[in-house]
Amino acid sequence: MPRKKRRGRLITIAVVVLAVLVFIIYRFYAFGPKPSPDPLCAMASRYKMTCVNLAAPAVYDHGALIRSSLESKNDAIVALPSDYVFSDRCALSPTAIAFSQYHESPEHNVVFGSHTFNIDRNLSIGANLTLPKVAGLSLKAGPKLSEIRSIVLEADSAPYSNIDTNAFLNALSSCTVRPSCSSMVKSPGVRVIQRLLVAKNLKYRVETRSGESESLAAAVRSKNISIGVDNSANAVSMDDLSSGKDMVFAVGFFGPTELEGAVPCSEPLTILKVTGKTVGDATSGAPGYSANHQEDASGKELTPAQAFAPDAPDRRLGEAMEDPEARAWGQWNYDAAKRVLGLYARTFVKPGTRWQNRELPASLRAVWAIPKASSENQVEVTLANTLNEYKVLWASAQIKVDTSISLFGKTALYSYFRPLALVSQDGTEHQVPSVWNRNDTRKEFELGPVGPGETVKVLIGRRLESVARTDDEAGRITEDILVSFSLR
Repeated sequence: MPRKKRRGRLITIAVVVLAVLVFIIYRFYAFGPKPSPDPLCAMASRYKMTCVNLAAPAVYDHGALIRSSLESKNDAIVALPSDYVFSDRCALSPTAIAFSQYHESPEHNVVFGSHTFNIDRNLSIGANLTLPKVAGLSLKAGPKLSEIRSIVLEADSAPYSNIDTNAFLNALSSCTVRPSCSSMVKSPGVRVIQRLLVAKNLKYRVETRSGESESLAAAVRSKNISIGVDNSANAVSMDDLSSGKDMVFAVGFFGPTELEGAVPCSEPLTILKVTGKTVGDATSGAPGYSANHQEDASGKELTPAQAFAPDAPDRRLGEAMEDPEARAWGQWNYDAAKRVLGLYARTFVKPGTRWQNRELPASLRAVWAIPKASSENQVEVTLANTLNEYKVLWASAQIKVDTSISLFGKTALYSYFRPLALVSQDGTEHQVPSVWNRNDTRKEFELGPVGPGETVKVLIGRRLESVARTDDEAGRITEDILVSFSLR
């Protein structure tokens, strides 16, 4: 056969073989078996949610943010949250964190069941197994992978949880969250998690070729499976997947326009909490009679501490007497609308006097009992700097004194007001040396430095004490101190 014809026949045979191979490959990819979709992702898709790396609910809580630049290419499984609106760095009060908590909706409870993943026993040692992705943990083929037939994921249920949109917006707009954190929800490419599907008591069960069942930890010990661990704070442990733990496997996001109404706080300083108590003490000054003590920590007006005494035990026949009397009461409160702390003290004292001559002027009558009354406020104010810069905290106090006509023109000789200390977030106390000057109607106190986003406490004490040694000192004293705070 001529050489040219033989070459042509070989070329024809090669073309035919190549065409057959192409056809076989096409048939395989077009009509052959395809890898089964991840059942957890399929479940998430049915509820119009996105499947995510398995992780504890806390990983997707606290206003978790997902940035689009961190998402995987197929947009099926997103990366772990990159930041949190209500993190310890952002939330100035536990109240804000409460707004970001997820609440289960029993009417949307999802049946999780069990899901079986067949294992390719031909995988090379160290190759990743085809399983749902787990935060900080990867399951790989071990030296004895051929002993495994399948891995089963099972859970008790999969409750649906979500955050109330209005509560979330209120928290963002409140001054309990740093404005720089609230504004993150409007950043381009940022999505905020609103809904979760949580597999309750999720665990991995390994089925062997011999028909036995073992835990994931047992399969690792027998070298059927090896694990790769990422020592991050969000990592899931092998023990968690062996004994069972609640795991998020799907999330849903707030819509693009749902958080547009969030307006970050514009106040540089916010008062988060005010607590304290009012104390009243009264004594008649008469021997043998005990003092009366009253306390109230609710902020309501204190039940007056009162002390009286009847006639002196050595009263003589025909001698006229006035009984001593002491009363002390008051309260503290905080006006959130005006951002003013009010400290209110009230005292009344009247000495016990005696006289034989009914015509004797009161100023010349003998004093047989000297009463005392004191009203005290002890208040703790928790404040936060919402700015991203250091500032100095100042307190401004204004005093208003009113007395009965008998004390007209007098001042309370035994009153004081003093911010006792500023306690920083690290526990450092900054003592404030200035004490109330009775001759000033207004006083300012430099309390100390406050760092960016720092929460501090101001301890405040005020006391009004009245003593009636003569009739000239008898009467009622009303003393109001209004305190406000500012950053400079």
